[in-house]
Amino acid sequence: MEPRGTKRKAEKTEVEKPLHKLPRAVPLLRTQPSLYSGPFPFYRRPSELGCFSLDAQRQYHGDARALRYYSPPPINGPGPDFDLRDGYPDRYQPRDEEVQERLDHLLRWVLEHRNQLEGGPGWLAGATVTWRGHLTKLLTTPYE
Repeated sequence: MEPRGTKRKAEKTEVEKPLHKLPRAVPLLRTQPSLYSGPFPFYRRPSELGCFSLDAQRQYHGDARALRYYSPPPINGPGPDFDLRDGYPDRYQPRDEEVQERLDHLLRWVLEHRNQLEGGPGWLAGATVTWRGHLTKLLTTPYE
């Protein structure tokens, strides 16, 4: 038993700090002008290197045999005299979402035509191959 009038000392207990409150290194964007000086890289206008198509059964063809083209109606003439939705439910075949095709068809075309691509077979060594929509998502992310 403690003598009267003595105060208990508080025991120091260590409480773990939450992980999100621990100090961490903040990534920095270097701002020395010398890192970014030099000529701006030349980006030429995109050009079509080739095409591939998928038929109604989603079979790959290394040419344009299954591609269709849109021909707009004349600008000064009357609009089309037909319903674009007519027959749509009968002809539309939804893609099987269970099958993950990813970049398979695109990469297959690249492999089939790598010798015909500019720069020869080694040209693709450091290249990025993707769909244009993926790059758009990536580059617009900071603005979302």
